[in-house]
Amino acid sequence: MEKRKILIIVNSIARAYKEFLADEKRVIKLAADNYVAIEIYKTKKAGDASLRTAEAVNEGFSLIIAAGGDGTIFEIINALGDHDIPIGIIPIGTSNVFASEMNIPKDVYLSFSLLLHNSPIKVDLGRVNDKKFIFTAGCGLDSFTINNLDFRFKTIFGRPSFVLTGIKSFFQYKFPKITLNFPDENIIEAGYQVMINNTKSYGGNYMLAPKASVFDGLLDVIILKRRDVFSNIRYLLSVPFEEHLKYRDISYYQTKKVILKAEQPVNIQLDSEVCAVTPAEVEVIPRGLSVILP
Repeated sequence: MEKRKILIIVNSIARAYKEFLADEKRVIKLAADNYVAIEIYKTKKAGDASLRTAEAVNEGFSLIIAAGGDGTIFEIINALGDHDIPIGIIPIGTSNVFASEMNIPKDVYLSFSLLLHNSPIKVDLGRVNDKKFIFTAGCGLDSFTINNLDFRFKTIFGRPSFVLTGIKSFFQYKFPKITLNFPDENIIEAGYQVMINNTKSYGGNYMLAPKASVFDGLLDVIILKRRDVFSNIRYLLSVPFEEHLKYRDISYYQTKKVILKAEQPVNIQLDSEVCAVTPAEVEVIPRGLSVILP
């Protein structure tokens, strides 16, 4: 019987990389005990995961594992192209939004064991123009903040780095108006910040889109309609208590497709990677990814 081939792509500058190193020998032994051949590829810089995945799709791997954070997953799902190779996740990054919502354990050995024994299932993806995302797309202050985020600052301080950079960015951002066209619903809306979610959570344990599911064939769109300081503080404080959807100046839609335009070009972040700009077409890809979950 031929051995299964698994590729593990490890972000060697991930926040919890040392935890992977501590369990690396146990992971290799567990693979051997289960008659699995593994290759461990360690990235050195942004883009390495994309390049290795693009090569791997033609090398007979039955599973590609992202050992890193949301950025590593983002690179892999976009480099897969149309190849239906399942992915797995060992969450060792700064932010592990998708992994946290899917209850993937942070323990390296335990998460790898689950990946060996569980079967892949299909989940939805989102797409902005030609780029895919797995948990969120943001247009407005959040994309501006991420664009301003210092990578070393993020690696050292983790999630608080987003908050501190966000405060500084608020006073720099011009808040151009963003127009949203929902063609299937024949609705046109407008606001100053837009979040489009495939998952409930955003940036950690905050349930920004409580109706969202990676299995429903829909994207959840949250529109913030005011740009003044008081309103933004109100938005920020209400999300942890899931009170934000009670406000009349926040709109919530579920849709398969939305088109974004703005008064001037506005960056769009996908899974915390700024890689698109308005105008843009955002749509769901139903069952667009095979992934192994607990």
